[in-house]
Amino acid sequence: MDDNTTYKAKELFRNSDMQINVYEPEIVAASNHQKHCFILHGWELTDNIKLPFPYNLLINPTKSKKEQIKSIHDALRYTLQKHGWTVWELIYPSEWTFPYAADLVLTQLKKHKQYNFNHTVHIGYSTGGLVARSMVAKGFPCHSLFTLATPHTGLLHYIDPAKVIPSVSAMLENSPELTALNCANIDKKMRHRYNFFGMTFNGHIAGLDYHDHDGLVGIASALGEALSPPPFLPVRMHLANRDGRQH
Repeated sequence: MDDNTTYKAKELFRNSDMQINVYEPEIVAASNHQKHCFILHGWELTDNIKLPFPYNLLINPTKSKKEQIKSIHDALRYTLQKHGWTVWELIYPSEWTFPYAADLVLTQLKKHKQYNFNHTVHIGYSTGGLVARSMVAKGFPCHSLFTLATPHTGLLHYIDPAKVIPSVSAMLENSPELTALNCANIDKKMRHRYNFFGMTFNGHIAGLDYHDHDGLVGIASALGEALSPPPFLPVRMHLANRDGRQH
């Protein structure tokens, strides 16, 4: 956050496993009028997580967790600030499976009873979208939920389940974790509040090498096309190339 923002950062929790940062507006609303926005990052390649050959050649290193959150936060903070939202940065280790990450995040949030979370918007990038959905499926309030490039029905098929760590195998098609989430009754009932964004791209041979994925997540998975009921709003975005020029 820069010096011009009126947000006041408060670190609610930190240990070797996770961190919760809260940015409150200068004027905090009364408990029954509080509005909260959770930002959850995606998967991060670290020294503890290394992809085996040849996946290490196919997948570019991801931005750090804090870089991912900062990108989202910077894009939204002025609007959020203007309308009195409290913004939460929920940072968890990438080596956790998404249901376990949701459990640990919820354990920490439940300790802060001074906040009323009935009006909460969840924004999840990649794995963070599954963590957010898992939190809702476990009963956490959700006014609306937005995901970007989240593998709602699994990662691309070239990823070999025998060669990945548990946090990645949990995101493969038909994994027990994804199956349980997609069949959860609360999750199904809340999908009218869900908005899924997915990406496709062209490479450097314009128009001749269209890819219906973003490198890890197929567009059908990102949009939850196989889910029943489907999300309220699936949004497809197309990049002219992997450098990020968007149509």
